Formats: sequence, C-alpha cells, structure tokens
Amino acid sequence: MLISTAVATGCSLVVALVVVASVHQPVLLTTRAAVPSGSAGFETGVISSGDATVTRRPDIAYVYVGVESQQSTASSAQSDLASKAAKLIARAKALGIADKEINTSGYSIGPVYGSNSQTITGYRASEQLQLKWHNVDTVGKTLDGLVQDGGATQVGVSFGLADPKSAQAEARNLAIADARARAKAMAGAAGVTLGQLIRVSDMTFSGSPSPMYGIRAADASATQLPVGELNVTVTSDLWSRVMIKLYPDRRWPAFLRVLADTVTVGWTIVWAYLGWLIYQTIMGLEVIADAISNTGTTFNGWIASFRNAVPGGIPLLTKFLLDVADTLRKYSGDSLVSTGHQVHDAVFQLAIVLALLVALPPILLVLVPYAAWRWRDVRETGAALAFVRIASMTGRADQARAVLAYRAVSTLSFRALMSASADPVGDIAERRYERLADAMLKRAGLDPTRLAPPDLPELPPHRGR
Repeated sequence: MLISTAVATGCSLVVALVVVASVHQPVLLTTRAAVPSGSAGFETGVISSGDATVTRRPDIAYVYVGVESQQSTASSAQSDLASKAAKLIARAKALGIADKEINTSGYSIGPVYGSNSQTITGYRASEQLQLKWHNVDTVGKTLDGLVQDGGATQVGVSFGLADPKSAQAEARNLAIADARARAKAMAGAAGVTLGQLIRVSDMTFSGSPSPMYGIRAADASATQLPVGELNVTVTSDLWSRVMIKLYPDRRWPAFLRVLADTVTVGWTIVWAYLGWLIYQTIMGLEVIADAISNTGTTFNGWIASFRNAVPGGIPLLTKFLLDVADTLRKYSGDSLVSTGHQVHDAVFQLAIVLALLVALPPILLVLVPYAAWRWRDVRETGAALAFVRIASMTGRADQARAVLAYRAVSTLSFRALMSASADPVGDIAERRYERLADAMLKRAGLDPTRLAPPDLPELPPHRGR
C-alpha cells in the first residue's frame, strides 16, 4: 500500500509541474534609484511611495549661541572676541555643560564698510557655538544664563532625540507597509501581482532647528520655551517591476492560450494515468512473490513443529534429527522466503521502470517545449504591460507610442506592418505613431486602449493578397 501511495504521489507531482510551470509568478520590487550603467536596461514597474510619522517627546536641546565684536582693527576685534567667547564658554561650563558637548559651529573676521561701500570703517569678528543640553525642561533658564551672564548676543535652540533610531525604525516599518499597500492597490488595478522586494530607499525627517535671534544682554525677563513633541517622519519609495501576465487582454489570444494550457494539462494527466495503470498491472505479479514467501514461511512452520517434536536425551538420534531440521529450514523454508522477497523487489522495479518509460517521454516531449514557450510568453506580456503602465503613470504615453511604433517597424512582418498602416514610412516620418503602436500592443496581447490613444481619422487599410 505504501508503494502504491508513493507511485501515486510521483505521478501527481508530474501533473503539478504543468500547473506550476504555467502559473508561477515571480515579481521584482526595487526602488526609484537609477539603474547602474552596467545593467541591460531600464526596469519598468509600479512606483509607490509611503510615509509615516511617529511622535516622541524631545529629550535633548541643541543650543546655538554666539558673540561678536566690532573694533577699528582686525587684531583688536579678534582680541575682544576672544575675551567674550572665553566668558561665554566659562558660563556654559558653569551651567554643567561638558567640554565634549561644546562645539564651534562658526568663526569669522571681516571688514565693515561705510555707507559708500568702499571705505573700511572697522572690523567685525563673530564666533558661534553649539551646545548640547540634556534637560529640555530647563533650557529656558540655560538661555537666560548664557545671555545675561555669558554675554551671548545671538541665540537659537532646536530640540531632538538623543537616540532617534528606535523612532526612525518604527516610522520606517510603517512607511514601508504604507508603500506596499499602495503598490498592491496599483498592481491590482493594473491586473498584475507584486513579489520579492530587492531594494528600498527612505528619507528621514525629525524636527527642524529654530532660527537665530539677536538678544540684548540687558534683557532680564525669563525665557520660556515649551518643549511639545517631535515628529519623526520617514518616507519610503518602492518600485515594483512587473514581469508576468498569464493571459493577454484580447479575447481570442487569451482563449487560445487557455485552450492550449488545458490541452497540455489534460495530455499530462492522461499519460500520467496510463503510467499509473501500467504500474498497477505489473504490481499484480507480486502475488507470485507473496505465494513463494508464504510457502517458505509454511515450510518453516512445519520444520519448527518437527524440531519441537524431536525427543531429547537420546544419544546420536536427537542430534541427528535436529541437524536434519536445520538443513531442511536452510535449503527449503528460508530459501523460499528469500526468493519471494527478491521476486517482489524485481516486480516493483519493473513496474516503476515500465510506468516511467511509458508516461514520461510523451509528457516531457510536450511539456518541456510548451512550458518554455509559455514562460517566455507570460514574461513578454507582463513586460509589455509594465511598459504601458509605467508610461501611463509617468505621463509619457506619447513617448511610449513612439517607442512602440519603431519597434513595430523593426519586428513585425511586412504583411502585419501593412495591415496596421497603409503608409508606415509616412507615419514614422510624420510622427503618426498611434496605428503602429496599436499593432505592436496587439502583437503583445494587450488592449491598445491601455495607452488611451487620441481619436484619429482612419486611413484605408492595406489589403494583402
């Protein structure tokens, strides 16, 4: 029974190969990144973009402070600025800001011109620092101290996250899920399927710095800076390359392919079933093997009964009778059982070989070339559909018609070319691409209206003999 089940499973797998070969749909996802220069060409597909925003309360403040000095000479301006900067840095350290969190973000010395823009009236020196403040609730008091006691004349602040990776990861997952959902909706409308994701790109935004403000050092009013919440936004771009479409848009080509698929599957099933019948027929010979094995088992039973009946304790006679029983078992019962097993194995092997020799050649003779042709056909139709969809989505339908028209001139037979247009050369010269493009789309199995062609006056068709 196990052998029969195994053979049945094997035959079923042969049938399943036909279905898999005709419906397998690998699809490719990639991003909007440019195609490398070494690639074979542009990979068309479904472009989708998803975004997501995650809200977190800021836990760090970036404080931007600056001092400046204007003197009659550059050296005096530099010296005065150094004193002011030292005072500002000392105040920052007194507030508890570590040396490693005090960074110079800008430094400049330049002339100051008079009203006529030609005479130098002095020199201005300025220095800007970036400070990290980890207690966002007290950043207002920190600004007051830097301005009132540190002499800062320019102040700005922005809020952020000390470790934004967690929020970015959460937003990225949500953005990719949003992009996938949009891509699936677009693919569903186009009648195609999405598949493996190979590349993703994202852009991350988290808050924005506050502008710099000029502040009077004598202004002693308390500064209040509500912290609020910080938005971490991630935008992800996906580009799905569609390379499979099982059946064309046009009814007659689609019907012919469905019919061919059905006939091929039916052919495979018939020959697989014939192989199964041959296997079952040959396996019917195993009754001979079973009969031989059963005969040997019966002989062994008789010999065992004989051994049990041999009287014991009789010199020479007991040993003689036991030796006779052992010899009979070795050359009759055991031999028959072994022969039955060998015959059973030979019948099984013969059944498998004959079944495969009968069923496999006609199946492979039809299935292999047909599956190869169908695989190329569905990929070509899918690629044509992807070409049309990407041209429609990017607003390049006219350029797509031009490409299709030139392809029609280079690939269609002269009969098909003249059936599509009475003057194909004139159509190319005058940039009347619609008829040739429609012929190429029909050749690919697609409905020409997918590119929404404009209304055109009809030219008289060429009537071939």
